[in-house]
Amino acid sequence: MKHKLLNGFIASVALSTLILAARLLANIPAPLEAVYKELTHFLGVPAMFQFIHRLLGFGQAGKVVAFVGSATLWVGGVALAGLLAPIPAAALVALVSVILVGPLWGLVWGAVYLGLRFALEPIRTSVDRRGVLNSLGLGAAGLFGAGIVAAVQPLFAGKSAPVSAAPNGSSSAVKLADGITSQNDLYYVSINNEALDPKIKEADWTLQVDGLVTTKKSFTLQALKDEFQMQSQEFTLACISNPIGGDLIGNCVWGGLRVKDLLQSVGVKAGAKFIQWEAADGFYESLPLGMALEEDVLLAYSINGEALNAKHGFPLRVILPGHFGMKQPRWLTKITLTAEEKPGFWADRGWSRTAYVQPLSRIDAPAALEGLKAGAVTTVHGIAYAGSKPVTGVQVSTDDGKTWLEASLIAPRSKNTWTRWTLNWTPTAGAHTLKVRCVAGDTAQSGKDSDSLPEAASGYHRVSVTAG
Repeated sequence: MKHKLLNGFIASVALSTLILAARLLANIPAPLEAVYKELTHFLGVPAMFQFIHRLLGFGQAGKVVAFVGSATLWVGGVALAGLLAPIPAAALVALVSVILVGPLWGLVWGAVYLGLRFALEPIRTSVDRRGVLNSLGLGAAGLFGAGIVAAVQPLFAGKSAPVSAAPNGSSSAVKLADGITSQNDLYYVSINNEALDPKIKEADWTLQVDGLVTTKKSFTLQALKDEFQMQSQEFTLACISNPIGGDLIGNCVWGGLRVKDLLQSVGVKAGAKFIQWEAADGFYESLPLGMALEEDVLLAYSINGEALNAKHGFPLRVILPGHFGMKQPRWLTKITLTAEEKPGFWADRGWSRTAYVQPLSRIDAPAALEGLKAGAVTTVHGIAYAGSKPVTGVQVSTDDGKTWLEASLIAPRSKNTWTRWTLNWTPTAGAHTLKVRCVAGDTAQSGKDSDSLPEAASGYHRVSVTAG
């Protein structure tokens, strides 16, 4: 029994190492990644998502834990197949893999497992088989562990780690206007562990447009650039999971083509009511067709004058004013026009179906717990944002909401961007709690404290400071 389990463990770890290497190096479908996606489907429901992020924060930690757990489940399950003879064990591995990744690669991984099992069988007759098996087990575990470390490396890199260079070799070290977020500083959130995100080569990529269109077409990136006039707009992108006062928000200048122009080129058939987006990472979303035909809805291929990098969706992503980022897929590969709506990736998990941005505001300075000089003027400043609705007022309280002062607004350059605000304040000695709120037309920011999901966080950002 021990011999069979050890043999099965070695075969399982060796197979999983090959699968992980093939996925990271050649983007070959990996059964253990499919297990990960099923697990994160469960973990993505709002209540579980909030629980995990209260424990681990909003970075990569939750995804890393889920990935390591998924890999452990896969390796352990395949290791138990060692209790069976090689052929029935391989048939079982192939069957499970076919279910997870489809017939072609499912059968390939089953065949690889069979080869590994047959390769290990001769060791039974070796006088030193226990030592050999132990060595193989340790070696295989070491190799797989190295692969896991490579897959979860972004966790250890930290939030400030730079993103990869843009495909054209440029970096984000460009001179930016005030209030513009560099590509390297723009927040990043993904449905995957970062190492599993798409790394697309322009030569291998096309955008498919089909469904209720007059002419189904496929476009290369260069064809999109050549055929459609480039549009540029300053636009603020925010994540629906951003906590009050959080930094999952950024403001950039996006360049690309209008969705309206693309659809005009292929023709829209009668009966088309929705547009569906599909992305290389498995993400999907939909939108009423009328919204997609608005002038400022873009398919973007540049940010702040440089190509999108791999992290932010190269070669093409959706930019949709008025909505949180969950409605704006990166690594776009397919557009389909349909008569019926298909809920999006996150809506399928119980999140908002519309993901409209509601008024929000943040204090950027002074920082929490910062010591200020009593009697000296301090400039309090930050940002306010309400999607496509213009921010018409920002009020700041320096006494925990008892009284409110009107802040000065810096006029935004675009209707789809955040508004920066400032307030000069002379603190008295002692502790102070600052709060901020904003209003967009007749819509005031909600002061009710609520979690980020499923409809985005609400409440006023608070910052405690001391003057002396």
